[in-house]
Amino acid sequence: MLGALLGATIAAAGVAPAAERPPALRIVVAASLVETGLLDDLAREFEARHPGVPIEIRSHGALAVLEEARRGHADLIVTHHPPSEKMFVAEGYGLLHTEILYDQFALFGPAKDQLGLARQGDFAKVIRTLAEKEVSFLAPAPQSGTYKKLMELFDLAGVTPGWIGFENTGTSAAATLQQAAQFGAYTLLDMGNYLANRDTVGQQIVPLFRDHPALRNTYSAIVVSAARVPGAQQEQAELFLDYLVSEEAQALIGRYGDRKFGVPLFTPVAHLDEGLKARRAAADLGRKMRIIYALVLFAAALAAAGGAATVQMRRARRAEGARRVSEERFALAVGGTHDGIWDWDIRAGTAYFSPRWKELLGYRADEPLEDSIETWRSRIHPDDRERVLALLDDYLKGHGEQFAVEHRMLAKDGDAVWAQMRGKALWAPAPEGAGTRVALRMSGSMTDITERKLQEAALARMALHDVLTGLPNRTLLYERLNQAIMSARRDNGPVAVAMLDLENFTKINEAFGHPSGDLILQQVAARLAHDRPETHTVARSGGDSFFLILPDKGALLLPRLAHDIARALEPPFELGGQSVPIQASLGFAFFPEHGEDPVILVQHAEMALYRARQQSSGYAVYDLDPGQGSQRYSAFDAELRQAVERDELLLHYQPIMNLRTGFVSGVEALVRWRHPQHGLLGPEAFIPRAEHMGLVGIPALWVLEQTASRVAAWRRQGRPLTAAVNLSAGSLHDRRLPERIAALLDKTGIPPESLELEITESAVTSDPARAAEILGRLHAMKLTLVIDDFGAGYASLSCLKQLPVDKIKLDRLFVANMMRDDGDAEIVRATVLLARRLGLKVMAEGVESEEMLKALALLGCDQAQGPCICQPLAEGELLRWLANAGWEDTDARQGATS
Repeated sequence: MLGALLGATIAAAGVAPAAERPPALRIVVAASLVETGLLDDLAREFEARHPGVPIEIRSHGALAVLEEARRGHADLIVTHHPPSEKMFVAEGYGLLHTEILYDQFALFGPAKDQLGLARQGDFAKVIRTLAEKEVSFLAPAPQSGTYKKLMELFDLAGVTPGWIGFENTGTSAAATLQQAAQFGAYTLLDMGNYLANRDTVGQQIVPLFRDHPALRNTYSAIVVSAARVPGAQQEQAELFLDYLVSEEAQALIGRYGDRKFGVPLFTPVAHLDEGLKARRAAADLGRKMRIIYALVLFAAALAAAGGAATVQMRRARRAEGARRVSEERFALAVGGTHDGIWDWDIRAGTAYFSPRWKELLGYRADEPLEDSIETWRSRIHPDDRERVLALLDDYLKGHGEQFAVEHRMLAKDGDAVWAQMRGKALWAPAPEGAGTRVALRMSGSMTDITERKLQEAALARMALHDVLTGLPNRTLLYERLNQAIMSARRDNGPVAVAMLDLENFTKINEAFGHPSGDLILQQVAARLAHDRPETHTVARSGGDSFFLILPDKGALLLPRLAHDIARALEPPFELGGQSVPIQASLGFAFFPEHGEDPVILVQHAEMALYRARQQSSGYAVYDLDPGQGSQRYSAFDAELRQAVERDELLLHYQPIMNLRTGFVSGVEALVRWRHPQHGLLGPEAFIPRAEHMGLVGIPALWVLEQTASRVAAWRRQGRPLTAAVNLSAGSLHDRRLPERIAALLDKTGIPPESLELEITESAVTSDPARAAEILGRLHAMKLTLVIDDFGAGYASLSCLKQLPVDKIKLDRLFVANMMRDDGDAEIVRATVLLARRLGLKVMAEGVESEEMLKALALLGCDQAQGPCICQPLAEGELLRWLANAGWEDTDARQGATS
């Protein structure tokens, strides 16, 4: 009967039974954990419970694991490098960063322990002893998680690992252990890896220092996002993650060391996300309810069997009481959960749907729905129906212990609602010849995951697109260019790369304001992308710079290409009722003549652009002759190097208002270059080039020195103003930056709280581990750290979680539109609320009107800057403005001078 009913249901949907086993779930694991064999045991236990989900395990270095996933070679990863793992999730590649276990790193060395390291209680002293004695110390390859941990420990101990005897083997941690044993050297390794290789190294090398909190080695599991990595088997990976954090798997992890090596090793430490917790609680409640109902039925059966009438009545009352209590508990559980609860009687074809289940689909809680399984099946989105029913059919054939799927449901109004369905079946032995078991009923929950799906889609798009224009960003530019090069190589064809910069764009911003400049950039983007073939790519790389990738366009077409692009910008742009003419300079590079690598081609297009600015034609092609174009670029670099010596750099300051007091509390320092030929240049005209050539330290250090000096002078005048300085990605790569700033503070005598350092998400994501290290040291010095352009990139929330920031600076695009766009207003409101909960201050930039200032103050925003307060000013103009504008806090001045 059951088979006929299910067969009819599936057939009605037009779904053929699954004919072959699904592809293997690809799990990529850090090599150090694979060495122990733990993952193999966990996989075997999982496959026994889910025979329909075969598993394939591969191992790599801790960081290589993440790269494998980014390249689409994994469905779930297990590794042990927290900063890189969190960035992996922040980039949208991973979901549900879940800690599952930890073991300990230990310092290994000769058993004689001539340095007495085993008697030490301070790991920092142990590290310093190794360095001072210049012992032979072997470190594994830099891409391993062990090497990253080693560098972290050396930094914490204040030791530079460069002494004679310190050697990088370039091999795995296990191979490094064997070399250290052979040569009587020291090394760092996690205990699991050591125990797995203990028979090989014997007593030649032993753990000398361990069981310290700084040596904890935490492994996390991360599900690869199908939205970010096409082809990733997200549902199966989440099923395996559910198993990893289950009581059974965590118990296996806890006893694994004793069973395999005879000593304790792994500590189970499942940290569940809220969704997993809720599902676990619901499943536990369901188990308890089934037990209660079974007891009720058992009691009733006993009563029917006979006995004294009094006993029967007493038992009946107890049974009735138990039934009533169980029903009350069930009603309370159903009413209290945020999920919808469903229960199917598969033999009868009937179904129960809780009030919350109905509400999730837009129905009233008391609205009658047909109590049949068809009620659910008919509401599955047509595009998902075949897949979902095939998975259900596979489960009901006995493959797997739990049914779990994410799909869209059709709400009452016809809109799609993303739902996560999880359920289990009650089985009975199958009739002879009909398999091993058949499902009698199924119960489970439905969770609304629409918001999560929208966030995943938004993150995936934001990771690859410019927020302002919607065009591909620099990351997607390189991907598209790489694809174009591969196609051209296959077809023996050319590819043109053009870089475009708008002329005098800085002046437009200064004359009309940044919001108007943004409108110009959006119009330029629309014109460049208009009527282009799908094979062409138009991208924005930041500022007023755009790139075009033009497949099948060779150097012979250069004049025509330049003319076509320039013609798109010929009609004047409309800005507030005014016609604004825009011209552009173009730099071209061609594959294969000027390079066969995307990065090289982009660099050569940039060099050609600089040359174009010197020519009247408005465009130029990369010159292979170093006697021309390269010399011009070298001249620019030389000019930048000499700009400080020639006193060509200067600072402008834009006031920052405290919205609680109405007074100016600080300024932002903005560098300008008074170029002998090109006039006053904003930072966008030379900082990117300085970073590219490794010269960013020149203007960055000068800005820090000048700003600290001016803050000190203002404090002597009784003006306790703070000053904010922008830090680029290049600055965050300088390990000496904290020492340099400490020396500046000491030299000028200003308190660290008076200096704010603004960092962008891109500066952090270029090297997350290094950035986190530098910023941690700066925060320890009591400097104020600010995330600039918050909300403009996909890593914003990740920055708040990982970095020791004190303040966030709302991206001016949201601020500018908040008075006319409800969506942007909601983003501002939610950001302020989030910051409040995290104990952070919020500053808004690009404020254009008094109305905006009032709205921001009502929302609880702390500070603001923008044209309605004051444009950037030279120091003399700033001081006169402060004295005359009435926004200077005279009480604070008096307090500073008293």
